[in-house]
Amino acid sequence: MAGCKTLSDTDGALLTRRFSQDEIRKAVFECGADRAPGPDGFNFRFFKHFWSLFESDFVNILEAFFSSGSFSRGCAGSFIALIPKVKDPAGLGDYRPISLVGAINKVISKILANRLKAVLGSVISESQSAFIKGKFILDGPLVVSEVYSWLKKGGKAAFLLKIDFEKAYDFVNWNFVIDILEKMGFPPRWCVWIKGILSSARASVLVNGSPTFDFPCSKGMRQGDPLSPFLFLIVTEALSFLINKAVEKGLFKGICLPNSGPCVSHLFFADNAIIMGEWSAENVKVVIRILRCFYICSGLKMNIRKSNIYGIGVDHSEVESVAGSIGCKPDGFPFKYLGITVGANMNRICNWRPVYDVFESRLSLWKASGLSIAGRVTLIKSVLESLPNYYFSLFKAPVRVVKDLEKMMRRFLWGGSMDKSKLHWVAWDRVASPVRVGGLGLRNLTETNVALLLKWGWRFKNEVNNFWVKVINAIHCHKFSWDFLPLRASINGVWRNIHKVCSGRFIEFLSLKSLMGGVVGNGQDLFFWLDPWLSSSPLKDEFPHLFWLEKNKKCKVKERIVRPVSNPGGKWMWRSVPSSNVELAEWSRLSGLLRSAFLSDHKDRWDWLGSGSNGFSVKAVKDLFDINKDFSSRFVWEWCRWIPKKCNLFAWRAEQDRIPTREALCRRNIRVDDNRCPLCNSEVETVDHLFSACGVSAVIWQKIQVWCNSSILFTFSFRDILEVHNWVGLEGHKKEVFHGIAIIACWRIWKARNALVFEGKPFVINEVFSDIRSWGFVCYNNRMKDKCIDWKDWCRFVFV
Repeated sequence: MAGCKTLSDTDGALLTRRFSQDEIRKAVFECGADRAPGPDGFNFRFFKHFWSLFESDFVNILEAFFSSGSFSRGCAGSFIALIPKVKDPAGLGDYRPISLVGAINKVISKILANRLKAVLGSVISESQSAFIKGKFILDGPLVVSEVYSWLKKGGKAAFLLKIDFEKAYDFVNWNFVIDILEKMGFPPRWCVWIKGILSSARASVLVNGSPTFDFPCSKGMRQGDPLSPFLFLIVTEALSFLINKAVEKGLFKGICLPNSGPCVSHLFFADNAIIMGEWSAENVKVVIRILRCFYICSGLKMNIRKSNIYGIGVDHSEVESVAGSIGCKPDGFPFKYLGITVGANMNRICNWRPVYDVFESRLSLWKASGLSIAGRVTLIKSVLESLPNYYFSLFKAPVRVVKDLEKMMRRFLWGGSMDKSKLHWVAWDRVASPVRVGGLGLRNLTETNVALLLKWGWRFKNEVNNFWVKVINAIHCHKFSWDFLPLRASINGVWRNIHKVCSGRFIEFLSLKSLMGGVVGNGQDLFFWLDPWLSSSPLKDEFPHLFWLEKNKKCKVKERIVRPVSNPGGKWMWRSVPSSNVELAEWSRLSGLLRSAFLSDHKDRWDWLGSGSNGFSVKAVKDLFDINKDFSSRFVWEWCRWIPKKCNLFAWRAEQDRIPTREALCRRNIRVDDNRCPLCNSEVETVDHLFSACGVSAVIWQKIQVWCNSSILFTFSFRDILEVHNWVGLEGHKKEVFHGIAIIACWRIWKARNALVFEGKPFVINEVFSDIRSWGFVCYNNRMKDKCIDWKDWCRFVFV
């Protein structure tokens, strides 16, 4: 591998430095506490809990490993658990072997993985986008989609080979791994450590939960070992090097992009590989020969029968012919790559079927009627909202798709099912807003989609050397592309919709460009005229006459910051020197601004000017949406932190008069035989009457007042109940406790009222009060464990 990227001496020293106590502790505490243990039988919860006892032992073991680079037999063992890959596995090929590694082995691998991860980006090629800082899993699908659209628009013929590696991790040759590490300039000590970890590996298979005899491993990498994914990247880097060399020598013809762009020949994400090139049978056969050479050296074999070849701009009969000659399957666009549909028109609803399917499959497993509304809110937040995010991160969802997904979420929230809807008590706009402004904290899916797509615009400006940015620039830049982000409108790819979101105003007067400010360093990355760096808008907008005179409209900042700035000649490239009054006036203003601009040795960077002080994030964009909404008409109260969420949610609904009182049902044209309060049988049952004005409820509030030693309770509405803790004469912790008791009281009154209406169970005031007190006691001790209290003190309302 002469000419491959090599590790610097500084990075090599970082890899082989001595293990510190902090580094060892960090590795232990990064391991999942309840992950399945290896042969030693201990999970990491045990080690974390008793770390003070085990710390010295781990330090001594790591010191021994530092010197020898080997494991004792007892530490190197692992269990192999066979995880089914399909629903009904029929043979060993249908199982994925996952290694359950012992604690000591895992900690050492974790430390080495953390070190390797920090330096790996300097030796791995730009075509690999897995496990490398600054890379994103969707970089590959974006590149494939844009290249496909460009080829299709230009009528160019090409092929795309999607490769399936046979048992990718299991057949890697250890000697090959060490050879590649040495060629890349990894230090000898590091190579000894890696060789020691690989060669000492032993395993036993779990059969019905019981391990077989253990046996030594002779090749492959253990799935489940933290180091394995990073070593696998080094193995695939050799394949990347072979392909690049073949392109360089003219043996293989990749897809050469215009505007001096990169030659796209292959894309990797861990063991997911795509190779693409100009269409010809010979070109495809060159790829097969490269893969065979790679297999002989590395042991990593292409599963030709599970691999697919796609033709772009060629007849399907030609694709079938070439596929038959090499033994793989012919296929066509669109296809799935890394879980994303590539080559489909995502403005069509039918192409969003995978998102609908995953939504429906999750909802089919949950029974809404068996969950409280608090449980349903939690499932929506933690599961349903995140399900479409993968697609939302690359595609702009049609309005119909968003409405359909939100409709499924609404139905589930209010206890309905796929084929049956129930009454939706609160408007979705209220539900899908932050708790701090009176909502439930669910997200508006359209806003989530926009926030995720804006991330591409931010990354485009900040990651100028990233491979996908080079591809976008090559395809979309042209002589007259002077926008903040480049776009060739004739190419109907994914980038066009991303550009539309990033260039448009996603909140009334706000666009991504208005929220980004360029900060000049060496001036090599920022465009002088096109980027907002000297003021809040690009100089081309502030000085249009000078911009018209400029010959090189895409010049960089470093090309135009000259001294003295008062001279319009020098390095400036004008069509004609500014001479008119307007031009000279603009020059006078521009030169005044440029006097405060200086170059430095640092790289140019972009600052986020929106909400949040930590720079751009999807959350920061979501917060912007919320900040620019008017919530002033809403009554907002503070949720109580020590009571169950379902009680807070009940109070949230009741405050809005969104619980099924008899009066509320009548308003919604639901037949009710008697709309009087079932407790007093005298007044119409409204929320304010039931909990505040009803004589029966008033007795309960009197009992609570005596129990809590508070002043007399005067409440005229449900809102008063939510704020009554502020004016009953209680301070500090007692005030917080009383707030929760008031909400629990409403919740238990409502439960007792329902038992009376639907089950005929008498409403006994003393029983309801006892229920409130005992329920509050259980909730308090479970949720305020640092301030536990006994029953006697609770009944006396005494807190230490």
